[in-house]
Amino acid sequence: MIISYFRNSILYRVRSAIMSYILRNRPIVITIFGLILLTSGAIVLAYYFNPERLIKGKWMETTWSYENVDKTSFLYHDIRMQHKHESEAWRFMNNNQLLFYNGDDVAAKATWKIKGRGHILQLTYEDGDMEVSNK
Repeated sequence: MIISYFRNSILYRVRSAIMSYILRNRPIVITIFGLILLTSGAIVLAYYFNPERLIKGKWMETTWSYENVDKTSFLYHDIRMQHKHESEAWRFMNNNQLLFYNGDDVAAKATWKIKGRGHILQLTYEDGDMEVSNK
């Protein structure tokens, strides 16, 4: 009784129509499903590996170093004693603000911007000075 009622119901007819459509048009359905899956995966990966999202948070300054890349023999200079920013920690905020901390006190403020493919960091200080880091 229940099985015959289900076979006569609208839900059974709709399900049967959908299944027969899928079976008749299997390559099209698989292609559409694959495109949806591929697109959603690309969107998730683009968000997850976004450089502007990855840089946000607190960063600790450990060392300063420069490399001379104009010559064939790479000359490496380590300038640990010089601290231009005079700060121990940096905090990249959501509104592109950058705060430099000495302990718990804010030492300086700047704005930050990621350029290129995410490998160029541009800092603009309150006095208008601009610093570009390319790594």
